[in-house]
Amino acid sequence: MVSTRLLRSPAFLRWQSVVGPASLGVELAGVPLTASGLADELDTTLSAAHRPEASFLVVRITGDSLAECAAIAGDAAAGAGDMRICLAIDQGDLDSTLFLDTIAAAAGDRVGLMVDAVDENTSTACLVHGAVEAIRFDSRFVRRAGREPRWSFALEAMVELARNCGIATLGPASAPNDDGPMPSVAFDYAPTYIVGADHAPRGTGVAVDAVRDPPTRDFQRTR
Repeated sequence: MVSTRLLRSPAFLRWQSVVGPASLGVELAGVPLTASGLADELDTTLSAAHRPEASFLVVRITGDSLAECAAIAGDAAAGAGDMRICLAIDQGDLDSTLFLDTIAAAAGDRVGLMVDAVDENTSTACLVHGAVEAIRFDSRFVRRAGREPRWSFALEAMVELARNCGIATLGPASAPNDDGPMPSVAFDYAPTYIVGADHAPRGTGVAVDAVRDPPTRDFQRTR
């Protein structure tokens, strides 16, 4: 019997480079995946019927078997063509940078790592780790940076650090539904429903006038 899970079309959130040469990425929508469900999801997503035309695919993973998830993604990468798979791992799931070494070794060169939900508690060692090629900021952290100058300076410093290390930066995909101001921070990638829009819809987490001339980063490990 064919699983009904494999018959449905995957849903994607699209990410667009803000300036420079166009670079479109997609993110597998839904809850973070564990090792038990990742293989089926990647098989479906990378099938000829469903594979998106994008330069990278972000997949959020969670659970106690992150290295196993990385190995599964490494095996699936052969079917991704030129599209790079990037595994997004919540910074709260990273006990140490040595854990990043283990995950990166399991993933191989065809799979990249993103530190997700980056905030004031994320260590510098984690941000600059050689296996990390992208970071995405936590929506609450970004929103607070819009209200408090010191937090804004901290966010800007973290973005600049990532830029100097050749790491791509993503703004949050969603944010708390409040009317607070957004910081003027130059993220490299924003959801496509923000790029080119006259105004950002409520709860998107990034204001259009907050993305100002960031360089386009290759979604690729630089080491």
